Amino acid sequence: MRRKNGFSLIEMIIVLIIMSYFLLTTIPNLTSILDLASSKTCEGQVNLVNAAILQYHMEYLRYPSSLHDLVDHESVEISQLSCDGKPIRYENNKAKLP
Repeated sequence: MRRKNGFSLIEMIIVLIIMSYFLLTTIPNLTSILDLASSKTCEGQVNLVNAAILQYHMEYLRYPSSLHDLVDHESVEISQLSCDGKPIRYENNKAKLP
């Protein structure tokens, strides 16, 4: 009797079940890691803007009237004044998370 090379239907179903299990257990972990990375990125951007505010204060002996003064001063780029599509707030001479 001649045996065919290949996988049986049962073997394919078992492999698909195992792969599905791994996907179902890793995807929720990946989304939580991506959320954490996004929040850390926002914190880093706010820290960068706060450093630019202090640099502006040391150079001009006054705080900027808005964050756009930092763009004019070329301390930050306009794209760095937002995080996750929301603008970074400027209150009491400090940048704050949106």
